[in-house]
Formats: sequence, C-alpha cells, structure tokens
Amino acid sequence: MKADVKSALPHLRLLAASLLGAVMLATAGAPAQTNETLPPVLTNLAQVRALGPVGVRQLKRPVHVRGVVTYVHSQREHIFLQDETGAMLIPVTNPGLCPAFAMDVEVRGVTGTNGTQWGIMDGQFTVHGPGTLPEPAKATLAEVQAIRHRLKWIEVEGVVLQARKHSSRSAVLQLADLSGVSTVGLVTTPDSFTPTNLIGARVRAQGLNVRAGLAPLLMQEVSLLSVLSPGQADPFKATATTASVLRNSAPTVERVSLRGTVLRTIYRPSSQSGIYIRDDTGAFQTALLAPQPTNDPTYQYTQTIPLADVHPGDVVEVVGSPTVTTPNLFLQHAQLRVLGAGPEPEPISVTTAEVAAGQFPSDLVTVRGRLLGRHQVTTGRNLWRDVLRLTADGHEVSVFLDSNVSDRFATLPLNDLIEARGLVVPEDGAAPGLPAKKYLVQVTSVADVRSLGLAPEVARNRTLQLTGGVAILVLLAGSWIALLRSRLARERRIATERERSEAAIREANTSLERRVAERTVELEKAREETARALATERELNALKTRFVSIVSHEFRTPLGIIMSAVELLRNYQDRLPAPKRDELHADIYGSTRQMAGLMEQVLVLGRVEGGRLEFKPKPVDLAALCEKLADESLSATGHRCQIDLRIDGPLGGTQGDEALLRHLFSNLLSNAVKYSPAGSTVEFSVRRDGADAVFSVRDRGIGIPETHLPHLFEPFRRASNVGETPGTGLGMLIVKRCVELQSGRIEIQSKVGEGTTVMVSLPMFAVVPAP
Repeated sequence: MKADVKSALPHLRLLAASLLGAVMLATAGAPAQTNETLPPVLTNLAQVRALGPVGVRQLKRPVHVRGVVTYVHSQREHIFLQDETGAMLIPVTNPGLCPAFAMDVEVRGVTGTNGTQWGIMDGQFTVHGPGTLPEPAKATLAEVQAIRHRLKWIEVEGVVLQARKHSSRSAVLQLADLSGVSTVGLVTTPDSFTPTNLIGARVRAQGLNVRAGLAPLLMQEVSLLSVLSPGQADPFKATATTASVLRNSAPTVERVSLRGTVLRTIYRPSSQSGIYIRDDTGAFQTALLAPQPTNDPTYQYTQTIPLADVHPGDVVEVVGSPTVTTPNLFLQHAQLRVLGAGPEPEPISVTTAEVAAGQFPSDLVTVRGRLLGRHQVTTGRNLWRDVLRLTADGHEVSVFLDSNVSDRFATLPLNDLIEARGLVVPEDGAAPGLPAKKYLVQVTSVADVRSLGLAPEVARNRTLQLTGGVAILVLLAGSWIALLRSRLARERRIATERERSEAAIREANTSLERRVAERTVELEKAREETARALATERELNALKTRFVSIVSHEFRTPLGIIMSAVELLRNYQDRLPAPKRDELHADIYGSTRQMAGLMEQVLVLGRVEGGRLEFKPKPVDLAALCEKLADESLSATGHRCQIDLRIDGPLGGTQGDEALLRHLFSNLLSNAVKYSPAGSTVEFSVRRDGADAVFSVRDRGIGIPETHLPHLFEPFRRASNVGETPGTGLGMLIVKRCVELQSGRIEIQSKVGEGTTVMVSLPMFAVVPAP
C-alpha cells in the first residue's frame, strides 16, 4: 500500500500544480467583461474565463464549447481543451469517458467551482474524431521556465542534459539552450523508449506550457519529441576541444569536452559557484550540473556523474556547454571527472595593465602594486568583501576576498608594495559574452596577499624630500663659506689663470699628437684590409679561370670524339663494317661516361661545399662493399690495371655512410689507376684498428712532387708531372671533404716515379655524430 501511495505522489503533485496554474490564469488573464455583457450560453473558453470567480452570484451558467484536446492527465482525471480563444483545464467526472489526446471534442456543462478551481463543471464530452493541433509558437527554455506562454501550445529546441523514466512510462527531460534550462514532462512513453542514450542529443519538443511540478512543459506522447541530432549514454564522449578554440567560436549549447588542471574552486556570493581550470591554451570557468538523485528504484536514469571533490592541481576532464565564450570562457551545465592528482599550478606573473585589460580572464595570476586604499562591503548576512586598491605604472586594479569575517586586511599599511595571488574575474554584473568594464583579482585567503615593504616609488619620494632639506642647509652653509672665501679666491685666480692657460695648451698639443697617431694606425689598417681584399679577388678570379679552362678542356676532347663518331655513323653507317660501327659506338659511350664523371665530381663538390651532403651512418657490410668498389673500378677503367683487394681480419659490426664511402674510394681508386702504367697492380687493403677501419690505396704510378703535396686538396690544383693525363683537380678535394664528414683522418705518402700511398682511417666500429 505504501508503495502505491509513493508511486502516485508525482501524479498528485502534477495535478495540484496544474490546478493552481489554471486558477492563476483564470484570475489574471480574463478579458475585461462583465456578467451582463456575456451571452446566456457561453460558447468559447474566453467567455468562461471572463466570468471568473467574480461571478459567484451567477455560477451556474450553461457552457457549450468545442476544441482540440492538448493534454490528458495520466489518470484521466482532467484534460486541457484549446479553442481559437485559448486553453482551459476541464475536470473529467468519469475517467472511462475521458476523450483522447488530439481529439476534436465538444463539451457541454456549466460554470462553477469545485472548491479549488474555477471552470467548466459536470462536462459532457462528444468526440467528433481526430482534431488539428494548433500551430506551435516558438519559445525559449527561459520563457518556458518562467511560464511566459501559460496554457499555450509551444515548441522549443534544446540539448538534453539529464533524463529519467518512471516505471509508469512517464518521463522527464532536462533541456538547455542559450537562454537557460527547463524541464519537459512526457506523460506516456512506449516500453522501447529509453532516456539513457539521449544525453547530449538536440531535440525539438511540442507541448503545453503549464507549471506542473518540475515540468513546466507537458507533452502527451513521445511522437511530439523529435531528435534533431543523436545523443549518447556516456557524457564524456563529447567532442574534444581546447579553450583557445572555444574563445574564437560562437556560444553554443552543444556539449564539448576539455581537459586541464584545476586552478581553484571559488564561491562568489553575487554569482554562481565555479571551478576554474587551465589547459595548454588558456583558462576557463565552469559551473557543474547538479546530478539527479538515483535512490528511487521506480526511475530509470541517464548516466549520473556525481559532484566531484576537486582540489587545485587535479587533472580533470569536463564536459559542458560553452554558452559564454568571449572574453570569459564559461562552460555551463557541466559534468566533471578527476583523471589524476598533481602539484598545485603556478600562477602567471602579470601587470596591473594586463589585468585591467582582461588579458588573462579566469586564470590564476600574481600581480604587484602600491596599496592606494582598502575598504569593505557587505555581500549578505554575515558575509563581507574586503577590497584592496593597487596601482602600478598608471593602472589600477582591485583585489578582493569574500569571507564571513570582516577587516581581513586591516594590518596592511598604505603605500606598501603588495603582491596578490588570485583569479582574474569580471566585476559583478558584467554582461555575459561582452568585455567587462572592469576586471578584478579574487583571492581565497589572507595568505594570498602579502606586503613586500614600502613601495619603491614612495621610498624614492621620501628620500628626495629628505635630500632636499639637507641640500637647503648645505646651500646656506656653502653660501656663507663662499662669502668668506671669495676674497681669497679673487687673489688666487690671477695666479692660477696663467697656469691653467699653459696646461690647456699642453693638453691640446698632447691630444693633437694622439689623434694624429690614431689616424695613422687607422689608415694603415685600411690599407692592409684593401690589400687583402684585392688578393682575395685575384685568387677568386684565378680559380674561376682555372675552372673554366679545365672544364672546357676536359669537355672538348670527349665532345670531339662524340661529334666525329656521330658524323661517321650518320653519313656512312650502311657502308661501315660491323666492327667499325661497334668501335664508334664504344667511343661515344666512353666519351659520354667521361663527361658524366666530370659533371658528377662538380655536383658532388657543390653538395659538399653547400652543406647538402650529410653523414647518415647505418650498418654496412664493409668487406662486401670493398669488393664491389674494386669490381666497379675495374669496369670503369676498362681493366687498365689489376686491383689487388686484401682484407685483414674480420670486419663485422661496422657503421658507415655507403654513399660517402663510394665517393671517397671511387676517386682514390680512379686516381691510382689513371696515374699508373697500364698492366700494373693497384693495392687496396682494409683492416680494423680499435674503433677505426684503416684503408690503404697504393699504386706504382708517377707519384706527386713534394712541393705539390701541401696544395693537393686545393680546388683545380694538379701536379706539374701529370702531362696530358685528363683530370680536373677536384677528386682529392672531394676525398678530403668525405673524410671530414665521417670524422676520419687521411695521410698521403708519395715519391716521384715510385708511386703514391693514401691511408684513410674512419671510426666505423662506433657510432660517430656528424661534425
């Protein structure tokens, strides 16, 4: 029995609130008509409302009205009927004869009261079939909550914050739009309807705006609820974003998710409670949504997130509606969960000008300024606000503390330099979404404010005042002493004028001599710099001339061979024997390769000198690479000389840059073959020495004169004994740059007529950073 009474309580409350709303409407909204101006039979609802309780002497007036049913009580105890003049609650004597929702109904009865409500009594209903619901008026949720459209058929849109469904199949949805929050009551829902997946959904609802318990908007059935965008059971599945993105976006009621660190939890008597949070892009304020109770087993709820116990430093995830974005980002109707604890965040050091301009809204800051004044105001019963006025660099900012104790800052002396640690908040009454006229710093305890002693500017002014008094006394004493000394000074002046004149002449002569010497040194330095510049220009011109001469000479021969061979093939190809054609093709191929090799050297040198050739070490099979290099050199030189490769000991575990190694040893082997007699042997060896791989290339060629060894690595420099052997003078420079890129060493031993030995050591058994 107790369970039945308990389950019926919500419906009893709904009925009582509906009756009260109808009575208030009847008393407040009736047209100004008297009993005498009304017809004998009342034919519309406006006439019934016009009679009202003032017509108690003529309560029994016949009524004959017709309209559409816009609401049916869950226990079929009353309905709301709407005609062209408005709507009215009509009691139902026999629930079995209660008309259905949206039916075209004719009602016959009399006016009267049942003790609690004025309206149509003893109504007899005639149903004429389905009716047409009125065109809904657009309304905001703030208007619905304030019952601005009393007993009118309206339509609202909003995002679902929370929802619950009763075991009797009635349901309640809490909606939010940019204007505010209100509740929608669903009288009946199908068994398949579940509210657990509606959180965050945008819906459109049509119903009757009548105060009924906690549901100002009543909907008869779920078909009046349209889901415009789907929701989800887990509120933390909302779209993730950041504070900076939201500040550049328009306000919205759609749910978004942010992660950050809790700065402080603040309660301001003149505004909402708030949790202040900072992410990597800025700070923002949020107000938590009060969760629905979950201790009633007759209800089915959306997922309920309890109010979290948060502390500064906690890492949290918050889901809410950014209904205010500029400049003070504010998330309303929020739900929050703690992801982990962390150290209390450090404040940002700012100036009074930055605070006054609102550059760090909702953020934790530290600000300094001279204390201009202090006062306190009451913000409620036993609640006080202590305010400090600070100034710095011509800008003023107020620091305040809300508490239940007055005069918290009474001991702070005026003109002290004050440091305050708190949150940047707009002044009370600032319009949401607009810049506040004034920004304040809110602290949470007396410990957040401390004095750093007398303000420097005040200390300077006091020092100047004291110094000014002393200066006056000194001036008076000095004047008296000056009078006593004036006679002696006049006598000495004549004697010292000659000495000063002679000293001035000597000083002028010394200064002139010093300036002449300094100018001479400057001219000598300028002459030396000019000579160096001319020498550098001559050297560059010589390098350019050598480069053009060598490259043109090296290109002329292969180009001549190619042109000659092509001319013969073009004119006499059909008359030339096959061996001769093969010989000409071989000449073209060889000359082309010679030109390509020259261009490759120039391009490699350009990449090296331009810093575009990098050292990229990776594991390399050194023995296999050396064999491949020897074979490639044999092929490239047409087997002119035999290359004897010798590998001493194991070479596993090496790291190197294969491209640099190819540039390095292809040049060394090519030079060894080029400057050796045909048929001789070039020795190529490699061995391990600690962390180094030691390479040796030895030939029995013409050798290098001793006077040319110091210039071997200069561009376009060739030894005087090369004769007609082709070359550019770039190969050894490329070799040296490749060795340097690999942090190695190179040594050359050579004797004219006996040959040359090149030793290269590279740290290939240890990872070497690029130089």
